Amino acid sequence: MQPSCFQKYFTFQGRLNRRSYLLRNLILMALGMLFDTILSAIFDNPFHTEALSSLLGSLLNMLLSLPLLASSLSLSIRRLHDMDKSGWYCFILLLPLFNLLLGFCLIFFRGTTGANPYGEDPLASRPLQMQPPTNS
Repeated sequence: MQPSCFQKYFTFQGRLNRRSYLLRNLILMALGMLFDTILSAIFDNPFHTEALSSLLGSLLNMLLSLPLLASSLSLSIRRLHDMDKSGWYCFILLLPLFNLLLGFCLIFFRGTTGANPYGEDPLASRPLQMQPPTNS
């Protein structure tokens, strides 16, 4: 059974491998840039400089950013779970310089092999890929 979009981006349970973490964060980043571009095109019109228009654009940008922030937090917590760490380590992301170190770890460090208290190994459930035979 395939997980739904909600389960992929908005659940805080389970584990997430490096590849899925990176790809899903790239999708979130692309969505954020798309929202920002559309809102800038609509509300940053040089022909009218009403403060109300600018305020409305900023409010819409914040509202659209909240689901992206929650989803990014969910991905980071599940990636920490894959490394057998508590999701509370995400608070390190609020500390300058330490956030870079944690981000590096989330992208490049391998998760624990086999099951851990947060769930099964996400790589263990992937089917084995068959290699074509080589002629020697």
